[in-house]
Formats: sequence, structure tokens, C-alpha cells
Amino acid sequence: MKLLLVLLVLFISGCSQRVHLISQGYTPEQLSPIVTALEELDLEVKHSDIPLPTNFSDNTIISHPSLATSNQLANIQELLHSLELSPVQLLHFASNHKHYYTQGNIGLYLRHPEHKSRPQPPLYVMSQYCSSGNATLGMQPNGQFLLEVEVYGEKKSIHASSGQWVFDGENLVLTHSQNQVAHFKMQQKTVSTYLGPRRSKVFIPQENHNLPPAFNCEFIIIDMSSAP
Repeated sequence: MKLLLVLLVLFISGCSQRVHLISQGYTPEQLSPIVTALEELDLEVKHSDIPLPTNFSDNTIISHPSLATSNQLANIQELLHSLELSPVQLLHFASNHKHYYTQGNIGLYLRHPEHKSRPQPPLYVMSQYCSSGNATLGMQPNGQFLLEVEVYGEKKSIHASSGQWVFDGENLVLTHSQNQVAHFKMQQKTVSTYLGPRRSKVFIPQENHNLPPAFNCEFIIIDMSSAP
């Protein structure tokens, strides 16, 4: 029994922590030394491409409450301070029901200070009135977009295009990976739904010639949560 207890303690103490890194506004080159420093603390780093909540501070750590006195947690805080990434906000899943981590996992959220005021487009918008097929436009917080179009023939297939997006709160510019540029203008409209009128954001193409047909489709997202 004593041997089993010793082995169990060794197993628990030997388990490495995994850091889920969520960043906004940082380039891969800027993140590289941060990742290296975390790995030197014997931490496994996994990049997570999810939106960084607007109510989080620029440097936020979320951990399981059982890690409140963890040396590893203190080491991460000390590391961030040494990299001049401070102040650091420390939270536990009990106060963030949408962002929580089990034992052995830590969430590290880093927002570049110059990125704070940058308008963010919707994560996903769907095409409407699109003759080229149903399309989904995804725009990730890291500035990358992915346009997927359903094409029907003998077999259903998905055609994908990717590149960079820039958004100023009204005008959306998509730069295709082949350096072709598409322009959209966002309008806020009230649309009819099965639940009644709802607010929507519509991205209207601005004569995007010499581009795949889907870049000339309208894209829309509807807020179904409340009436206007």
C-alpha cells in the first residue's frame, strides 16, 4: 500500500502542465521567445485559435483553483513580468464559466497593447444570394480568413480560399493568398426571421472583379438573441 501511494505521488508530481496560449495582435515571431521561455519551465505549450474575451486584461492567466498555490503558476507570472508583460490578471474557472481549465491545464491569454482598439469583424458570416454556392467566411482574431464554398456536381466538394483580413469597423478588406484584394462594406440592417425582426450585419461586395465568384457574394450574420 505504501509503495502504491509513493508511486501515485510520483506520478502526480511528474505530470507536466499544459499551457493553452491564446493571443491577439502578436505575430508568430513575437510569440516565439515567449513560447521558448515557457517550454524552458518544463511546460507544454499548445496554441488555441479562439477569440480573446474583450473583458480580459492584456495578460491574463486562468487556472484550476487547485493550482492557486502552484509553483508553476508563480513561475509563469514571474516570467511574464520579466518579459514586461504586466500587470498580470489571475483568474479561476469559478469566475469565468465560459473559460475553465482542468487540473494540469492553464490558459494564458495575451493581447498586444497596440491591438486593443482594433475593430473585430464577426468570427463567421454566411453567404446570401450567392449563385456560386453556399459559402462561409471565417475571420480569426489573428487576422487570417478562410472562405469555404460548397460546390455541387457529381459529388459535393468544398473549395477553400485563405488570406489576411483588415477591418476598420465599416470596411472589410480581404487579401487573397495570391495577393488579390476584395473589398466589402458592412451595413447594419433589420431582417425578418421566424422569431420576428432581428438585427443583422451584412457585408456587401464592392465590385470584386477577377476574383473567385464567392468574393462577390453578400455575407450576413443575424443576432437572434434579442429583438431590435
